[in-house]
Amino acid sequence: MKAKEIANDAVLTMLEKRMFLARVVRMKGAAIDETKDADLINGVKYDKHGRRMLTLPDKRACIELDAKLAGELAQDRAADKQAEKMGELAAALARIQHVTHGRTES
Repeated sequence: MKAKEIANDAVLTMLEKRMFLARVVRMKGAAIDETKDADLINGVKYDKHGRRMLTLPDKRACIELDAKLAGELAQDRAADKQAEKMGELAAALARIQHVTHGRTES
């Protein structure tokens, strides 16, 4: 078996990731089937009365992740670039201050 074939079985495709996220967002917690939808359940706890309580993924986080995977968050990309540029500017200013600090003018 080739390495690429092994990787294909072990690695999720973009479509698989987005389909999973869509299932999480569309699921109705009260109607979840523990057998069919077991992959959507993060955990199971029982309260003091023995009632089952499911821990489910955060739908908002899934929507945000799907938007990132789809490249729909151009604002985030622009903000990240701006923050990176501001960091570079601050570092350059710090270098200038370090070089000029302590000099006396003639």
